[in-house]
Amino acid sequence: MAKKVFTIIILALSLAGFLYLRPYFFKKEATPRLIDRLPSAEFLGKANILELARETSGMMFYNKVPYRDFTSYEFILSQSKMYGVDLQKPAYFFGNEDGNWGAILHVSDSSKTSNGIDRIKNFVSIRDSIIYDTKIWHIPKQKAYLHYGKNYLLVYIGSNFKKILNQVLNSKVYEQRNEWKKFLSIKEFKNDHLVIYSNWKKLNQFGIETALFAHDSDSISFNLKSYIKKKNPFYIKKKSAGIAFASITNSNKSVEIHLDIEKLRKHPEDSLYYSIVRIGRKFGFPITEFLNAWNGDLCFAEGGAQKMIEKYVTTELDEEFNVTEVEKTREVEVPGYSLLISTNDKGYEHLNSFHFILGH
Repeated sequence: MAKKVFTIIILALSLAGFLYLRPYFFKKEATPRLIDRLPSAEFLGKANILELARETSGMMFYNKVPYRDFTSYEFILSQSKMYGVDLQKPAYFFGNEDGNWGAILHVSDSSKTSNGIDRIKNFVSIRDSIIYDTKIWHIPKQKAYLHYGKNYLLVYIGSNFKKILNQVLNSKVYEQRNEWKKFLSIKEFKNDHLVIYSNWKKLNQFGIETALFAHDSDSISFNLKSYIKKKNPFYIKKKSAGIAFASITNSNKSVEIHLDIEKLRKHPEDSLYYSIVRIGRKFGFPITEFLNAWNGDLCFAEGGAQKMIEKYVTTELDEEFNVTEVEKTREVEVPGYSLLISTNDKGYEHLNSFHFILGH
């Protein structure tokens, strides 16, 4: 009797142990999320392509952009559904200073994605091959590559595809790369449809930790927005008022800068100040003197035309048919440019050094 009881206890414990440990023995390895696969790069971006198409459609039609129907919300949505790409979720893109760039998009039905690649074959020469035991497609003329998995599509143009593919394939679930984690945690421009983030090393020379860019657009304009975080305090700020052109006839391009740089002048050790001076030296421009004299306003406009007197030399025959050169003048029209810079009392002192026409 005791032997039977012991046997039952052993069987019960074995069953309990099996049920407890079963998830560990038969556990399926979790698939990395799309955001876990995003590769490292100097410039990162996030785009809501459908909303971006809806937002910019008015500007496309206003400017009569060719083939604008192919950028419409309706067309892009229909094509993405046809080939299993989910553009109702964000697309992520990345790039480097060398011009190599790529994008990763969500895939809702990978069985349809191959149909899209077959359609591309009707327009360009495309080859398929195996890298890291994974099928990829290569468009040699454009130096473009395509690869897709169950829930993602990778598009890449450049010369470092193997490096990018290795990062995408060997990602681990919930181990998002640090630069993407930092970018996607930033609260600024959260509701914008196109955002670009940079951790470019060259920005460090200006003491900049984070640079973020987004945009606003309507039917006639496109405005760039930026958010910049610096390691040390910014010694510049926007002025509440400043001088500007009252109007520029036929102007089609213009720039206005109105900055309070009083504190910047007092901190020549600042990384931003130092970098500006170093850039100026490359062109032989006296940045230090300019900053000491500049009052923070700079207005530039391009457009229209201006009349100028031009000297030219022509040949004429005298009464004895001798050829002589005669210098004459004529009135010609040249593209119009206007520049206005405000200065303080030191402006006239450095007038000859700036090689500019300064307005006080």
